[in-house]
Amino acid sequence: MSALSNQIFEFAAQVTENVPFPNYFLGRWRAEISLADGPLVCILEFNTERRLVVERFDTWEHRVEYSLRYQGFGTGTYSFWGHARRMRGGAPVDGFITVNFELEDALPKYSDISYTRMNYSFNESRTVFQLVGGGFGCGDNFSGPAIYPQENLFFVTFTKIN
Repeated sequence: MSALSNQIFEFAAQVTENVPFPNYFLGRWRAEISLADGPLVCILEFNTERRLVVERFDTWEHRVEYSLRYQGFGTGTYSFWGHARRMRGGAPVDGFITVNFELEDALPKYSDISYTRMNYSFNESRTVFQLVGGGFGCGDNFSGPAIYPQENLFFVTFTKIN
């Protein structure tokens, strides 16, 4: 890249640095985890007032031969910061999101949820977003990998449903 190209790029980056990114989160989103005894589902609605409606947030716990499942719901808030796509730990990242919500009819461990500065990335058409390097915790497997390979379950990939 020539010196002039570098200067133009640096100038453009400075000009656009403080321009807010559009809120691609607006609308309803669904995540699903397939389990042998049926899926765990999360449906979230992000609105323009930075409010969050939790239409459904399944929580799950498995111990030996017993399985508990609750379909939680609630409300909360969110904030996000978008930026030009960067690579973090080998994964693309478009910004970070913070969510706080309270659930009713969920396992007690998940009644008050708060995740701060979780990295996210969108697909090209903005119809899928993925939490990078984590997810929204929703379940615990105390029975080992014979039931489910992971010890903890997380909602990670969300698809826009309207």
